[in-house]
Amino acid sequence: MLGVTDQAPVDTIPENSETEQASALVNKEEDETAACEQPPDGIRGAGKLQERQPPEPVRQPTSDDEYDTDLEVEEEKKTYNLSAHTMYLEVCRTFGLIPVKYFLNNVHSTHLKMRHHGLGAQGAFAISVPLLTNTSVNFLDLADNWLEEAGGRAIADMLKENLYITELIVSQNKLGSEGARYFFEMLHLNTTLMTLDLSENSIGDSCAEELESGLLDNGNLTVLNLGNNDLGDKAGKSLGRVIAENDGIEDLDLSWNKIRRRSAVALCEGLKNNNRLRRLSLAYNGLGNEGAITLADALKSNTGLADLDISCNRIHQQGAEALAKGIESNESLKILKIGLNPLSCVGTLAILNAVGSERSGITLLDLSRIEVNKEFVIREQEVVEAKKVRVIRGLQLENYVIKGPPKRSTGNQSNESFSAVCDPE
Repeated sequence: MLGVTDQAPVDTIPENSETEQASALVNKEEDETAACEQPPDGIRGAGKLQERQPPEPVRQPTSDDEYDTDLEVEEEKKTYNLSAHTMYLEVCRTFGLIPVKYFLNNVHSTHLKMRHHGLGAQGAFAISVPLLTNTSVNFLDLADNWLEEAGGRAIADMLKENLYITELIVSQNKLGSEGARYFFEMLHLNTTLMTLDLSENSIGDSCAEELESGLLDNGNLTVLNLGNNDLGDKAGKSLGRVIAENDGIEDLDLSWNKIRRRSAVALCEGLKNNNRLRRLSLAYNGLGNEGAITLADALKSNTGLADLDISCNRIHQQGAEALAKGIESNESLKILKIGLNPLSCVGTLAILNAVGSERSGITLLDLSRIEVNKEFVIREQEVVEAKKVRVIRGLQLENYVIKGPPKRSTGNQSNESFSAVCDPE
């Protein structure tokens, strides 16, 4: 049996040990509380707090983490950092197209001339994707690429967003009325395009309303070419209203269309209220005498038109004499092209006299393939010397004396009569 002295130490040691442990635990909690109340970085004592905080364990990336990180970086490049070359090549790969080397080499230049490349509708869509955000190209020539309606839509949709292209040529692309309609609708949104060439696209009259609406809503377009598009009476009347109200267009080409009679009169009426238009081509239409008379009235009040082409328009002597009166009182017109019209010798002389008048400002008179008489030639020399006018005309008709046929006879007498008529004096 153990004594008391042997058991006492055993009982006191656990008590003292528990007390010390409890005291140490209280002191540790107080220290941690004091440490949490230390000021933030930059204030005195902040360095001690940072020394007390243990460093966070470094987490080693797993194979899954590395795969996710690479995928995210790659997606970010595709979304934000794709170059024009990359976008174009990806679209070509999607549609199975052969990339056009010229486009890849010149997509960052200011002028992009891609005539006769055979792009087609899919090729037009392929280049429209990188051009959507392109900031370098300001001149785009896509003439004769067989774009048709779908390709025209791709280019027109691109121009709704692109604010850097100022000149566009899409002539000879078989757009038709539906393809052209997309470009007319684009004019409502685009505010930077200044030159638009839609010539030789068989547009017709069916989209005349869209043509009128787009041009009236757009005040930035200055050059418009609608030549050789089968534009008829409906389009002519719409364009007459456009000319009367649009204050932006300075150069309008309507040559090789079917603007005749009433539509020609309506179109020429628009010139009375327009002093912004500088060049107008109505060559190879059908103005006739009615259109010429209306045009002459417009010239009396118009002060802006400087270049007028009305070649081959079925204008006869009556129309020529009316035009002469309009030219006499117009000081702004500098170039008049009126060749290939049956003006007659009287009509051509009337126009020449008008050009030689005091108020007329014409410096070039083009009467190509119109024959003139001797009286015209004499007056021409006077006008050229007095006003330094350049005159282009056809051949001069001489004052021929037409003799009757030789009398019928036999033998040598017949030959003698024939020679007497034909031999020069």
